Amino acid sequence: MVYFYSDPGQDHMRSRIENQDCCLWSETANCTAIVLTDGAGTCQYAAEGAQCAANALLSLLLEQSEHCFLADEKELTSMIFESVLDAQKQLASSMKTDLTELSSTYAALLYDQSRQQVMCISLGDSIILQTGTNRSRGIISAPSSSRYGTPVSTTEQGFQDISIERFNVRGDESFAICSDGAWSMMYSRNRMKAEFRASLENDDFAGLHERLQNERPEDDCSFIAISLKDLQKSGLSRNSLKRQDKDSLVSLLVMNQVRQRIEHCLD
Repeated sequence: MVYFYSDPGQDHMRSRIENQDCCLWSETANCTAIVLTDGAGTCQYAAEGAQCAANALLSLLLEQSEHCFLADEKELTSMIFESVLDAQKQLASSMKTDLTELSSTYAALLYDQSRQQVMCISLGDSIILQTGTNRSRGIISAPSSSRYGTPVSTTEQGFQDISIERFNVRGDESFAICSDGAWSMMYSRNRMKAEFRASLENDDFAGLHERLQNERPEDDCSFIAISLKDLQKSGLSRNSLKRQDKDSLVSLLVMNQVRQRIEHCLD
């Protein structure tokens, strides 16, 4: 099962700016990948940059899934960074804009069911968590920053800031990727609020969605979650469509509109 929620923040709604986060997922016979990207708010084409990064990363993970678990970390980080960067360079050229106007953070999880292995990737200020009560890990990937600010897809030598974790799983775990707009609502004074902790411990992603919505965050607020156990039981496509609520479908429509604009620019 894959569940996602993505809504524009109050600040963007007041300014009539569209959601600059993007959540995507897909699967092959053996692998499932989920991706969350967050366009840099100061960039002119943040939403387009996030969509471009998400598409590029999702395609890479599924097309090179075996290599993702076999390659050494240095080669893998370089491959991921260059693949996303090349896609954004192509888009920037087509749109006749500066590459930095498409800057985005990104985070992703790749699950290989045949290997029973997971790979987590993060560049920027998103967070990747293992959820549920019987978890061996808590925070898998924490937000990263430097004295130069949050690293993004167009950061020079940005591959050095990519976090990669690969590990074995039992097949009954759950994971969530949260944008900075989401996790900043979930924490207070460096501790997770009790109501959010309860949702994550119970894999109550609908409850997490409701609580985030009630917080009315200023920033765009998104998460994407995956339950490996439910995924194995009934398959991704069928369950993910059942679990999408009205808000998620509206967000999906927004992302499709962004995708159409990108494809128009590339024609």
